[in-house]
Amino acid sequence: MNYKNGELIRKTRQKRGMSQAKLGALIGSQSMVTDPSDQTVLMLCDALMITFEEYFYSIFDKKQSKLSALANQLEIIDHNNDGVMLDKLYVLTQSQSRSQPDNLLNRHLFLMTKATKYHLKKQLAPHAIQDELVDYFFDIENWQYYDILLFSRIVYMVPVNRLSPYIKDILNQYRQHELSTHSERTLKKVINNLLEASVVQNNYTFTQHLINQLKSMTILTDDLTLQTWLLFWQGVILSDNTLIANAYQVTSILHQKSMLKRFNKFIP
Repeated sequence: MNYKNGELIRKTRQKRGMSQAKLGALIGSQSMVTDPSDQTVLMLCDALMITFEEYFYSIFDKKQSKLSALANQLEIIDHNNDGVMLDKLYVLTQSQSRSQPDNLLNRHLFLMTKATKYHLKKQLAPHAIQDELVDYFFDIENWQYYDILLFSRIVYMVPVNRLSPYIKDILNQYRQHELSTHSERTLKKVINNLLEASVVQNNYTFTQHLINQLKSMTILTDDLTLQTWLLFWQGVILSDNTLIANAYQVTSILHQKSMLKRFNKFIP
């Protein structure tokens, strides 16, 4: 993704009393300031001491991330199996996307809503839509918050094997400490949604492979909720009632009613 809106960069540079040439010297060249690539934007943010999220929000002229707000709303719809509310959101986001076909934010909002419809029905998207999504993620070199947030929802639309290279890239970026705080939090949703999708698709080989990758990672060892989910998924794919019972017990201790509700979807 190339960012054509450099208004925040320009204003912040002027506020810092920094010329375009001086800023260019800090990051490599003046041309990198006037037409920044993805990687250059990160360098500009570092040089100007602003967060990438501030830059991202300025592009879409949003004080609060609509993506995050929609993601939270979709999580509630998901937990409550609220097809009526989802249909309303679907019509709204579809209309916004169609009215502004070049608006990337609106496209993301629509795809996230559409992915939730497929999730509730436990269906994969048609091949043409799958190919569109796979092609989009193929072009990403440095995964940002909004890309990971979109990825966390569309995992339900595409066979998990086709998404394997992308979760590998994201986990590698996590290991290299290249993800923002927002992205790291969202990565946990990606992991759990991918595991759920793989179980729904009966691709237990993928489920086990991803679990094995996570066992030595701090994202797992630092998060009791994610550990409990992995315990549950391990019990499901192995048909191990002891592991499942242990997951239920931990979830009860944590008073995680939403987790218990999701567990129950997979246990007769």
